[in-house]
Amino acid sequence: MGCVPTQSCKKFHVVDKIWSEIASIGIWGSLTSPACVNVEDYIYVFDSHSDDQCVHKYSIGYDIWESIPYKTREFSIPKSVNSMAFRYSDTQIMLLNGLTRNEDLRTNYY
Repeated sequence: MGCVPTQSCKKFHVVDKIWSEIASIGIWGSLTSPACVNVEDYIYVFDSHSDDQCVHKYSIGYDIWESIPYKTREFSIPKSVNSMAFRYSDTQIMLLNGLTRNEDLRTNYY
């Protein structure tokens, strides 16, 4: 069976305690440990584990997703299942991640 687009994007109303659908993020498969951050009217979801390495940008006002690749020849982030995203400034987001494997001790460092 092949992968299907992620169709389970929802939002939760904290006063009414109701879940409702939002636009599908439209990726094939699932996100593994995404890092998310909200900045102004957007939510950024960093997919730092897949080979594609994209940030998925959700417009709250327009209910649409945009996928922005950030892996290039000049820049890539090590694949990781442990990522965190923070609002660094009004124009910058900081993504913390990484995984280094020590083959001699068979341990992982984060």
